[in-house]
Amino acid sequence: MVLLHCALLLLNIDYTRTRTGCEQVGRGCGRLGSIQILSVLKMSDEHTLYIPEESLLGRFKTDEPVCNNRRIYSVSKAIEREENDSVSITFEITNNGTVRCSFRGTLSRINRARSLLEYRLTGGQQTDAEPIDGVTPLTLENLTRFNASLTETRQYGCRQCKHVWWRKTFTYKPVSHCPKCNTCYNPIPIDQMFGWGKFVCQCGNVFFGRAQAASFSPCFSCGEMVRPSVVGPMPTNRPQNRTGRQHACEACHSGTIRPCPSYSIMTSYSTRHDCTGSTVSTFLTQATTVPSEFGSEL
Repeated sequence: MVLLHCALLLLNIDYTRTRTGCEQVGRGCGRLGSIQILSVLKMSDEHTLYIPEESLLGRFKTDEPVCNNRRIYSVSKAIEREENDSVSITFEITNNGTVRCSFRGTLSRINRARSLLEYRLTGGQQTDAEPIDGVTPLTLENLTRFNASLTETRQYGCRQCKHVWWRKTFTYKPVSHCPKCNTCYNPIPIDQMFGWGKFVCQCGNVFFGRAQAASFSPCFSCGEMVRPSVVGPMPTNRPQNRTGRQHACEACHSGTIRPCPSYSIMTSYSTRHDCTGSTVSTFLTQATTVPSEFGSEL
């Protein structure tokens, strides 16, 4: 028994007691496993990229093949230096003008080098890569569209302070605090907002003016009643009324009531929001991004 215990100590084996008995964990095997993992990580991958001639920028498809090779070679070497020479890039220009690029190195380095080379040779116009199902390509347009979809500009009104303001908030939690009493409110419903509206008539006429989301205004071109397609904050620098036409909407009976009741009457106020502190967006969006010209007192 003593000899068996000494033999186990020489093999550097630990005992871990579990419910079913004893598990033997060999440290030597762990070291061997780590060496195997490192060897796997150091293995080189290969990848090939084809760029057709019509996708290349003008300076890479001139009538001088020697000049084209030299410029593509310079771009490839610059990318290799940026990647600390951890990826090797070779290329070949085929008879039809297609550039065949070969990459050798780790997978992460290859993907980054491939994206850099593709962008610098095509200017971001390469479209031959097959998209992955369910994954949106990472482009500047898609990224801008995604960021814009996360935020929205909403209107808020405090009944106690008689104050109206606009905030750019996250769509998943559009709440804001009153600048005067610091009460947290939910936004005014979209169909009850009022401010500066954009009207698009079926006749093609587009006009702007004060508007309520639920009120129609007449089109001075065809006479049809048009509902505002967008209602937002009053612009800081509004264009002057060069047509001489006065404001008209359903609230003022097409201009018979002056001033228009929509200028000074709030159709709706915000409801109080029960702040639980569940999301970070509550205190990330409290800066006024769009000024309102309604004033603090209505």
